[in-house]
Amino acid sequence: MDGKSSLLLNIFMLAGSDFTATAADALLTSHDLGSFIDCLAIAHGTCQRFVENLALALIVPVAGMVLAIAGDVTPVVASGLLIGGTLLVVINSRRSLAGMPFRAP
Repeated sequence: MDGKSSLLLNIFMLAGSDFTATAADALLTSHDLGSFIDCLAIAHGTCQRFVENLALALIVPVAGMVLAIAGDVTPVVASGLLIGGTLLVVINSRRSLAGMPFRAP
C-alpha cells in the first residue's frame, strides 16, 4: 500500500436480500443510523479497554517480579501483586458494562 489506510465496511439495513445480509459486516435492525454510531462508540471503547487491560496484565505482575528479584518485597507480596493486577483487569473490564442492562445467559 502507499501508506494510506483504507476501510471498507458493508452495512445492511433489513431491506435487501438474504445474501446481502450474510455478506454484510454490520446488520442494522432499524432504519436509524444512530444505532450504528452507538455501535461504533462501543467498539471504540472496547478497543481502549483492551489496550488498558493488556497494559495492566503485563505491568503489574512484571513489577512484582522485579521487586521480588531485587529483594524489595517478599515473594508473598509479589504474588499478592499478581492477584491484585488480575483484579484490576477484571474491574477495568466491568467499566465497559456500566450503564448497560444485565442480561442473563
